[in-house]
Amino acid sequence: MRDLRGWFIGSFATALVACSTGQPTGAATDHDAAGAPDAVSNNKDLLVNDGSNPITDGTVSPDAFPPDLTTAAGSDSSRSRDARDGVPGADTAPAASRTDGAADAREVRRDDSAAIADVGSALPAPDATPGTTIQHSQTCASEALRTSGTVHYVCDCQTGASSKCVPGSDSNAGTSQAAPLQSFSKAASTFAKMPAGDTVALCRGGRWKATGGGFANTNCKKDSTCDLRDYAPSWGDGSEPLPSLWISGGSAGSTLMTFTHVSQHQEGFRVFNLDLHGTTTDTAIFFWNETTDVDLCNLSMDGFDVSVNMSGGDKPEFGIPSNIVLRRSRITNNSNIGYIAVCDNCAVEDSYFDNNGVSTATTHAVYFASTVWTVDGKNVVHETVGMRLSRNEFHHSTIQCKGAPVVVHGRHKDVVLENNVMDAVSATEGCWGLGVGCGGYPYGCWFKNAIIRGNTIKGLGNTGTENNNCTNCVIENNLIVLDKSGNGISLGGEKPRDASNAAYTRSDGQLDAPTTNAVVRNNTIQFAATATSGKGISVSSGTGHALENNVIHFTVTKAGTSDNLCYGLPSSPTSAVTSVDYNVCEIPSGGHWASAPDAGGLSLDAWQRLSSMDKHSRMLDPMFADATSCAPATGSPLINAGDPTDSPSVDLTGRIRDSQPDIGALEQ
Repeated sequence: MRDLRGWFIGSFATALVACSTGQPTGAATDHDAAGAPDAVSNNKDLLVNDGSNPITDGTVSPDAFPPDLTTAAGSDSSRSRDARDGVPGADTAPAASRTDGAADAREVRRDDSAAIADVGSALPAPDATPGTTIQHSQTCASEALRTSGTVHYVCDCQTGASSKCVPGSDSNAGTSQAAPLQSFSKAASTFAKMPAGDTVALCRGGRWKATGGGFANTNCKKDSTCDLRDYAPSWGDGSEPLPSLWISGGSAGSTLMTFTHVSQHQEGFRVFNLDLHGTTTDTAIFFWNETTDVDLCNLSMDGFDVSVNMSGGDKPEFGIPSNIVLRRSRITNNSNIGYIAVCDNCAVEDSYFDNNGVSTATTHAVYFASTVWTVDGKNVVHETVGMRLSRNEFHHSTIQCKGAPVVVHGRHKDVVLENNVMDAVSATEGCWGLGVGCGGYPYGCWFKNAIIRGNTIKGLGNTGTENNNCTNCVIENNLIVLDKSGNGISLGGEKPRDASNAAYTRSDGQLDAPTTNAVVRNNTIQFAATATSGKGISVSSGTGHALENNVIHFTVTKAGTSDNLCYGLPSSPTSAVTSVDYNVCEIPSGGHWASAPDAGGLSLDAWQRLSSMDKHSRMLDPMFADATSCAPATGSPLINAGDPTDSPSVDLTGRIRDSQPDIGALEQ
């Protein structure tokens, strides 16, 4: 695996929240007692990285990406939950849409955008997407137009287009660059009826004020896709920006691109190299019912209510979206949700999110959900399978974060949240990094075999990652830095609801799963000086949890009013946690190694006597190498001190752990 240490560490050299450095303290010490639509967008390619050019300049803003680097695509070789229920306490997901561009009762709603910086140069090359059958080229930005099938050219030159732009005409055949079609509506209608293997190509430097269009097409195939993309026009000089599409649906809102069919399966779409803009009532791209095998690549989506919405289907027999990947894209300034999905085996990877979900605590950058249908008076709940969020950046660079950037609610199996970077210029306490839990859904919730690993979470609220109703989940190799008092990692804070709970009145009879058998290992948790109290790992419920090889450090030297704990545990703590060892924790004077309602605050010695666990754990300054990375310095007690039989094979950056692994997320 590629060593990404330079990217992860460099990306946070100027982060708002930093890790503290320390000096060796020798023996372990116990601390007893407790822009307007007509403005010209300056984007060119949303540059796709081949993994060879990671950012190392320490910035995390959009300016970190190389400005206006252009690859002339087409000129050389190439490639909600449906939350209409409005349940009190549940996140309010957008309503669904399934019309061909016309607003209706289900259509999604939405500021106008800022100029676009290039995307992708900081992002490592993607792995293969499990379950996705479309073959993804490494760099869709530079993929040439296909030589097979028919290319339908479209070019319009509305205000803001390149000065040399030459518009087409809808009376043209559109099969040559010399005589392209013109309107976006013609592009949509052509796409909707063309055979598999054909392409609708929009001119670079072109500009459209669109009213939305329906792109559903049952002719397309996963091995012979229908493509919507860009082309380099003959009137250009190769420096033209991506095709720019603007929509303003007014108070009713509208959807720019709708890929949905009422009852038939459809598959095999590719949409890439486009610049999309909307307003706070609009949606950029919408999928509904059984739409599968879709590649969304190198897109910029700015200023919408929701950028990508694939929130389920009409009936169980109509299916839901699946095998859809959003990659190497830029999603910014969406007021409600950047990306929402009720989708099996779908992925978001190598993309850049900024200032999304800024309205309330129930708006997010990414929202993985599940859905429920009523059939013959009974509820049928879909368990979402195989969702993945990998190698993305999440920022709130100019707007305060109010809601968790990433949320997983409902019923899920095998969800993976890995190798993401998250931070905010400021955050409310409720802006948690990663939130996994029921979220107020009116049916039994669970998260089976979830994996949360390799994430860097800094300056986001009072919880790094919340994990509820989670069975056999793994939380490892995460770097969490809190600037507010709270919990680094929380397990089981949302306990299973009783069967008599009124929230189950519309359930299918299945109850919430308890949080059981979680493995929490090799995480680094740092509390900044402004976080005066907290719990490194909070275990509120469940049984069979393992806490191993974690490092927890408090910067303050005196405990806060709410105590400072390495672990917060429930009653009968030795039932809740059954394997705890090889941890390093430094707490301030007055803090405790552990605390439980029926045991009180415990020193490390007292906890060891009570539990017969943590025999190899120590209370020490972890000695971080610098104020950014939280990596162990030379001489750190973390080095070679981890459990050699129970550590991940690699660390946060992808560096291989040796036979004597270090404690925490990073190997020295």
